[in-house]
Amino acid sequence: MNKTRWQLLSQLAESAGDQPLRVMIGSLAYPDHVRGYPYAQMAYGLVQCTRDLRPSECTRCLKDQLVAVSGNITDMTTSTNGFVKGFSCYLRYQLNHPIDIVAGQEPAPSPHSPQPLGPAPVPSPHSPQPSGSTPVPSPDSPKPSGAAPPLGSKGSETPLVAALVAAAWTVVALFVAGV
Repeated sequence: MNKTRWQLLSQLAESAGDQPLRVMIGSLAYPDHVRGYPYAQMAYGLVQCTRDLRPSECTRCLKDQLVAVSGNITDMTTSTNGFVKGFSCYLRYQLNHPIDIVAGQEPAPSPHSPQPLGPAPVPSPHSPQPSGSTPVPSPDSPKPSGAAPPLGSKGSETPLVAALVAAAWTVVALFVAGV
């Protein structure tokens, strides 16, 4: 189990720096002869660096963390999970329970988010225009796409909801990054 854990986390540490988000998740099967299980067990690992690190710095940071987590071999022999959080990198492993995260997904756009408007039509130089007059829309005419609803009407809370969703995703990203 210890050999498998070291192998898995070393492979992930080598690869994480080359990823745009500096994160790798993986798994590796191992036989559990100590407990006499007739089938293979699974070791799962996650490693991540802050994106300001160069690939080589990310690999070095993760390998240093791997040495730290492996420093006390007595605790690791029976440990089914563990993690080390550093300032710029994070390492985690666990046995028999997948590490489920989805990296890099943006929240879905709100159904009330404004749609981009196309370019305005260019009036023909020959079209008659009364001088100094501005057309006044009738009360029954539809509002242009993307227009904000009047304050206090249903739908005016959309910007607040969008801001709260953005803040929640920022907190999740910071939590995953170990900040």
